[in-house]
Amino acid sequence: MDTIISTSDMPIVLWSLCTATIGTAILVPQLFRAAKQAKNALDGTLERMTVVELFQTFFIKLVLEVFGGVGAIWGFSEVLTLRHPGNENLWRIIALPFGVVFFIRLVRGLVIEPSGIEDKSFFALLKTFGARLILEVFGGGGAIWGYSEICKFRNPETVFYWRPCAAVFGLVFFVRFCVQIADFLRTAKVLETAPSALDHIERFSAMIVLEVFGAGGAIWGFSEACTLRNPENATFWRIHAQIIAVIFCVRFFIHIVKAMSSSSSTVDKSQVQITEASPLIV
Repeated sequence: MDTIISTSDMPIVLWSLCTATIGTAILVPQLFRAAKQAKNALDGTLERMTVVELFQTFFIKLVLEVFGGVGAIWGFSEVLTLRHPGNENLWRIIALPFGVVFFIRLVRGLVIEPSGIEDKSFFALLKTFGARLILEVFGGGGAIWGYSEICKFRNPETVFYWRPCAAVFGLVFFVRFCVQIADFLRTAKVLETAPSALDHIERFSAMIVLEVFGAGGAIWGFSEACTLRNPENATFWRIHAQIIAVIFCVRFFIHIVKAMSSSSSTVDKSQVQITEASPLIV
């Protein structure tokens, strides 16, 4: 009697289950909390993180930081023409340890509660902006590079266009990265007014590249770096990368609605620029 699932199909089945789990853990709590937070926006009370929220945070960071860290190195190395078929194994060795590092960092951030004490030491600067360099600068360029291939926009005929396009995005995020370092080195100031329209444009422009395109690109790049993706199963990975991107796109619009409904009069800008817990704008 033939088995229903062959051994060769197991990675596909397991990843399908992972996609369903990640999607449920991220999207469902986000939708319920969006309605609750919209109703209680003016309360000003802090809520303790529940088990559901803990799992939601874990899966968000797993995609954006662990998979994204590997995908950023893998994708941006190809953008800069540093990676090619002749040295892919070398870049695989370089990229995969970053996934381990970011996973340890993820667990540490969830298990060890932050002290709340602002740290402006050189070590804090190094660990905070080292993560930002990989996840936001390399990740910004890698997100455009990977997502353009997922959507079938990038192919051998159009690669001449997408390479400079991805490189420009990397440059834009590098400039933003340098500005954030300058802000970090200055004394943190608490803004007395609500964020301007320009602040919202900057925030959500970065968010759609790093988190929506980046989430899809993270799955796409991570699957290739781990040798899970090949020409025979590219369609499978393309579909699942798009599913993850759609999930983060819904989350992106929820954040926009929450930002528009919020009437908070004071914003601690240092919370966005200094925190090491999550370098991405969440």
